[in-house]
Amino acid sequence: MTKLDDAIQGGVEAPLDDAWHTYMENLFASMQKMEQTVDEAAEMPMNCTETWCTNARALLDDLNHQIFSIHEPKWSTPEDSARIKAMKKKIYDIYARLATIQPGA
Repeated sequence: MTKLDDAIQGGVEAPLDDAWHTYMENLFASMQKMEQTVDEAAEMPMNCTETWCTNARALLDDLNHQIFSIHEPKWSTPEDSARIKAMKKKIYDIYARLATIQPGA
């Protein structure tokens, strides 16, 4: 049974853990980029275009769906859980910031 446990842990769980953490890192990076883009747009002296606002909302909706659909594997750490919770809060902050941007031209 020990060899089987080792095979599962090393052959299945470890690659899944690596893939999950890579996904989390990429999702976090995407969220940061979205936040940066929205913040820059909010600071512009003129309003954004209707197309930009529509596309930004669609991308943020997709990002929101991904963040709130994350399944935490049994091997996730308390730090992983805290990061997911922080990402969920941050996505609301980005939505609020995006709501301040009015479509113009």
